[in-house]
Amino acid sequence: MSVTEMFSYIQGFLSADQDVREDIRKVVQNLEQTAREILTVLQSVHQPSGFKEIPSKCARARELFCTVRTHLAELKTKFPAEQYYRFHEHWRFVLQRLVFLAAFAVYLESEALVTREEAAQILGSRRHVLF
Repeated sequence: MSVTEMFSYIQGFLSADQDVREDIRKVVQNLEQTAREILTVLQSVHQPSGFKEIPSKCARARELFCTVRTHLAELKTKFPAEQYYRFHEHWRFVLQRLVFLAAFAVYLESEALVTREEAAQILGSRRHVLF
C-alpha cells in the first residue's frame, strides 16, 4: 500500500467519522431546542399566576417530552451502540438538563422526587438506562 493510498484510506475514515458527528449534532440541536421549550413552560410557574397553572404547564411539558422521546430514538440510530462513549459528549449536557426538567415536572405534579426508572420512562426508555 502506497503512502497516498494509506492517506486516502485515513481521509475516508475521518470523513465518515465527521459525517456521523454532524448527524449527531443535528439531532442534539433539536433536543436542545425542545429542552429550552420545556424549560420555558416549566419556568412560567414562577410567575404570579403560575401556581394556579401548574397542572396545565406540567401537561404541556409531558407533551414536549414525547418529542424528546422521538429525538432520542432518532439519536440511537446515528451511531453504533458499542461506540456510545465515543460520541456521548455531544448529548451528555442536554440529557442532564432533560432529566432535571423531568424531575422538576414530577415534583410539581406530585411533590415527590423522581426515581431513576421514572426519569428513564419519561425520556423514553423501558429500562433504567437510556441507550
